[in-house]
Amino acid sequence: MEKKNILKYAFCFTIFWLFIVGCTPEKAKALRTAAVQFKIESLEGIKEIEKLLTEEVEAPPRTNSQINEEFVNNFLQLAQNTSITSEIIEMAIDPYKLNIDKELLKKRDVFINNLKKQYTTFAAIFEDIESGSFFAGKAVEKSKSITEKLTIQMSAFAKSISDHPPIRLQYR
Repeated sequence: MEKKNILKYAFCFTIFWLFIVGCTPEKAKALRTAAVQFKIESLEGIKEIEKLLTEEVEAPPRTNSQINEEFVNNFLQLAQNTSITSEIIEMAIDPYKLNIDKELLKKRDVFINNLKKQYTTFAAIFEDIESGSFFAGKAVEKSKSITEKLTIQMSAFAKSISDHPPIRLQYR
């Protein structure tokens, strides 16, 4: 995620705060639109995080001829230095293969799904706000702390990725 995305998030939240006091139908509509846009941008950011996590452990893209050539080279090199075992053959066939713990993959999926749920649920707060309500202003005011937390969370993800980009397996 780039600084451009962080600025989009900041813009969305500026709109939120402009409309917190009082909730006329026009303000409610603008607030709902901002919440929907925030959800869309956030889910796009989460999709990019998920993509980075997946790509981090993927093998580099290779053609069949490259795979065959690598196998022959790897096998010859490994066979010279060690005795041939099934593990050596498997390593020669696919040296990029990782045996990632299934539980770890499950935790990653749960983490990503929980992130998506947070931002979708937040936007859902504002779905019916246009119908107007005496209590809508209070509901919006209560959402302020959630808005701040979600903004800080997404900004922290962007900064972390920017400061410490993942090193994909293919570049190790």
